[in-house]
Amino acid sequence: MQKEREFTGLRAHFWPIKMTDMKKVIPLFIIFTCLSSASTFITDFKDFMFAGYFEPADSMALLKFGNWQILLGGIPLYLIGMHYLSPKKFFFTVLNVYSIGFAISAFLLIFAPDILKSNAAITLFLPYSFNFVTTVLCWILLTQIFSIHDCKRVFAVFFICLTITLLPIPILESYIFVKSRSLSSLLFISIGLCMIAKYSYYYLHKHILSFDETQEQDTPIATTISFVNSLKQSLTSPTLYLMLFMMVLFYTCSHLFDTLMKYYLKEFINTTGEVNNMAQAMYHSSIGHVFSIKGIAEIVFLLFAGIGLLYKKSWGFVAKLIPVTIVVASITMLILISCPDVSKYLSAILQKKQADILFYGSAFCAVLIGMFSTMFLILKSMIYFYLGTSEQTKGRIIFEFIGTMMLGKTLGHLITARLMVSKNTANMSEIALPILGITLILGIIMFWVVHVIGKRIQAAELA
Repeated sequence: MQKEREFTGLRAHFWPIKMTDMKKVIPLFIIFTCLSSASTFITDFKDFMFAGYFEPADSMALLKFGNWQILLGGIPLYLIGMHYLSPKKFFFTVLNVYSIGFAISAFLLIFAPDILKSNAAITLFLPYSFNFVTTVLCWILLTQIFSIHDCKRVFAVFFICLTITLLPIPILESYIFVKSRSLSSLLFISIGLCMIAKYSYYYLHKHILSFDETQEQDTPIATTISFVNSLKQSLTSPTLYLMLFMMVLFYTCSHLFDTLMKYYLKEFINTTGEVNNMAQAMYHSSIGHVFSIKGIAEIVFLLFAGIGLLYKKSWGFVAKLIPVTIVVASITMLILISCPDVSKYLSAILQKKQADILFYGSAFCAVLIGMFSTMFLILKSMIYFYLGTSEQTKGRIIFEFIGTMMLGKTLGHLITARLMVSKNTANMSEIALPILGITLILGIIMFWVVHVIGKRIQAAELA
């Protein structure tokens, strides 16, 4: 039976946070903000290195090598460190390694740039892995601080505040780079942000995590089970495999809708009769506009619906809204594309061209699915609260890596490429219906997966 809610009315819908939560939330918020901002600076550093420092042949080789293959070399080290070091020592060790690596890169960039140019893969190993590793690190920390009941209250509010705080970071980064004209400044700022995150973690460990003598001794998480056995335990979790399946389904569907939306945007621009350069500028401007709307829609949805849904409803109820949205979006676009009379009728009513209707429809569906993307990240992370320590730590980085970096970001490309080869065409309109049919099926499968995970979570809550 679900526990009686502590807040009612508007407080339950917009701010179900206790005053005692703030001493946990504020330092945790600083850690997330610092490391997320540092990820933005590091990503831009990597992009600028590709564009201006490496030879074209080196850049192409690195792109083909892929960041997931570079990360593959670092995951075993991450897992071993997580097992044999305490949470505090491991957190500090990871950030120290990145800080030292970025400092060396910055000094080489200033005094010996030729060394960086001749060792492209080594130079980009840390920038490639920083975002992924620190994200997993932050989420593991979050599971150590909050309970299952608390996360339903805190998560949505926390991520709304985090999203709003991070909105001006890219603008700030551009201003800093324009003023300094030095890539090394991006690295030095990232090092400073890592230092702030370390101090915030020190505060959390001292006042929140170390609440008894055992934790004050700063001992490792697991001392009674071997590394191999604990890794085997995390990799045989049926819940983790279901979650991996859910991640792949969601990211694939999201990618397929984004691809369709971008194609119909090009078709929409082509009907305007603009010259090539103008059409390209209009395309990039429109894409930026759509993704801005997507970001605003995510914030508004979380603010007016997400907080209340997470706090008042069960995990399964909220999670099922995501595949339902994918199914509704798929059916909507199937009707618009397979029934030309419908799009013609809408174009006559709205006084728009048929290409406009298809673009607006696909953009609406992409934004609709995007509204649930932040909610998906929250729901996915809540599952870890119901798992054991090994599954939370070792299992998380492996399954996040496979689900997000490898399968989640590549399966959509693979489906699109295979359909084009089978149809012997490069025209997206000829494979739009098969893509939407696949997305519809994936949405239905995802509904079943979410239903099974929801049942397991419900059983864990009642146990």
